Amino acid sequence: MKYLFSILFILIFPLILISQNIEELNKYKYIYIPTLNYNHPVTLKKNETIKDANGNIKYEKNKTIESSKTYTTEDDYHICSQIRQLFLSKGFIVLTDANELKPEELCLLLKCTLKNDWDNTFSLAKAFVSLTITNCKQEIVFSNTGSARRKVFGSNQDACSRAVKMALSEIEKLQYKFDPKK
Repeated sequence: MKYLFSILFILIFPLILISQNIEELNKYKYIYIPTLNYNHPVTLKKNETIKDANGNIKYEKNKTIESSKTYTTEDDYHICSQIRQLFLSKGFIVLTDANELKPEELCLLLKCTLKNDWDNTFSLAKAFVSLTITNCKQEIVFSNTGSARRKVFGSNQDACSRAVKMALSEIEKLQYKFDPKK
């Protein structure tokens, strides 16, 4: 019986220490979620072009192109839009530009830092989405990582979407109500 309690204590005690007080998010009114930008290497075939959203040619390959060139795209896997939608549905005021606030409101703002990585060591790629939310004092209020393996006939976007859901699973349970006194 002693061993059973010892094992339970060893397994449960770290979970208690790691658990975050998700209710702390109720102290904040705004959340800034920047758009993820992805840099892609330019690999063009002869006479191929890459155009921007306005149809202007960004890169064109006639003979050769420097391998150090990259082009940038925004929110390829819709990670930011998925996270923004969740916080909007909870009742937060979601900002895409942190400069929209008055100086006296800055401590009611949370800043979300996102990171999207891939592990391609196995035959199916695995997506990792890391989410860190900090306050105006740069203290971490919430942090979590979700991961999901791309299915055999699935897309990278599906894997990222499942990884985002895993990273936000605790926030989905939050009963948000702005209360600056907490």
